[in-house]
Amino acid sequence: MKLGYTILYVPDMAQAVAFYRDKLGLTPTYESDDWTAFDAGGHTLALHASEAQGQTQRAGLFFVVDDVDAAYERLKQKGVEFLTEPQDQPFGFRTVECKDPFGNVVELGTPLD
Repeated sequence: MKLGYTILYVPDMAQAVAFYRDKLGLTPTYESDDWTAFDAGGHTLALHASEAQGQTQRAGLFFVVDDVDAAYERLKQKGVEFLTEPQDQPFGFRTVECKDPFGNVVELGTPLD
């Protein structure tokens, strides 16, 4: 079994799409008023309008990046607010955390050599 896609329920589709497309740099593969899908490196990230299903849940995501420190600096310049600074983790990654506009935690990580 493999994870097919991850769904985030968002209260404002336009704002969510702007964050994941313009700030994180993901490429949309499908867009509608209540559903947008992105190619996230072989995995699909789907945004679903929360009011369409009466959902209020949120989710967290982990993206593997080539250089977490460079990603941190690039995203800071785009106005992304971070919860942490890049730091080595005992589970073998150097990570940093931010939140999307709706409080979903987005963690970026690079494997430690």
